[in-house]
Amino acid sequence: MHPFAHNERASTVNHATLKNHSLFILLLGALAAWSVGAGCSGPEQPAPTDHAASARVTLGNIHHIETSNADKSEGESGDDGGEGNVEEGGRIQWEFEGGAQLRLDRFLIVVSDIELHACVDGEKTPASGAWLDFMIPSAHAHVPSSATRLGTPFVEDLLGKPGKANILGEIAPPPMAYCDLYTVIAPADDDVINLTDVPTEALEGKSAMLAGAWRAPTGNGDDEDGLSDWTTFEHTFDFKHLQKIPLIDPKTGTSPLKLEDRGSAFILLDSKLSRALIEDPSALSEPDKARALVARVLQQSSIYRPPARNEK
Repeated sequence: MHPFAHNERASTVNHATLKNHSLFILLLGALAAWSVGAGCSGPEQPAPTDHAASARVTLGNIHHIETSNADKSEGESGDDGGEGNVEEGGRIQWEFEGGAQLRLDRFLIVVSDIELHACVDGEKTPASGAWLDFMIPSAHAHVPSSATRLGTPFVEDLLGKPGKANILGEIAPPPMAYCDLYTVIAPADDDVINLTDVPTEALEGKSAMLAGAWRAPTGNGDDEDGLSDWTTFEHTFDFKHLQKIPLIDPKTGTSPLKLEDRGSAFILLDSKLSRALIEDPSALSEPDKARALVARVLQQSSIYRPPARNEK
């Protein structure tokens, strides 16, 4: 026998053994990796708990028609001071000092955008025309919604049933303190939320509608009621307007509105219509005077706070 024959056979056996051992180790490693991977993807693994910090804010609108005892005709009850039932909504009629009368048949405003603004030191109101053109680039386009903005345009009927809240939508702003709420009045587009009896087609491209009639004393005793015939007026507007409203916590009445993570708030934009906003009913036949009345109503807007139980 060759002296190296035994060693060669031994070497061959050793190499085969090592090769089989290596394959066995690789197989064990693969099984371990598979079992770990299967365990990670199994149902027993806890779900991630991280979330984007946010609050939930429900936005809506409500309106009130303010009157006083002086508005009411003698022997009448109710709040409309004349024709119509304010509690149910619809046409209203007011009498003014000196005997002039005003009837409002329609008062619509298109709100295209509502946005919460956080408290920032030194912040200025972005009320320029250029800013509005950026926000509302055309009469038939509106700003999309975001975490702090509700970009769903809607038609507010100021002669609708007072005190009825309308829910417009929800936003999810980050938790922080908010000082102001901005509303943008702009011409309606074809997807505006319109719950009035005016066709949407008639509202497209318009931001407000005002219609009614007035009559004044004639000084002629021969007239049955001493008043002239009704003089009607009807106006539509296509202006853009930015209104800043101080934001409060509706529950406490305090400012600012502080939103916590996972917290919530219910914000109603409150519009008010009153006889005191009108100096001369006959002036509403002029478009500029009618437009000024719309502006005064917008300036009266506030955040609605429900009355306390002992105030109801």
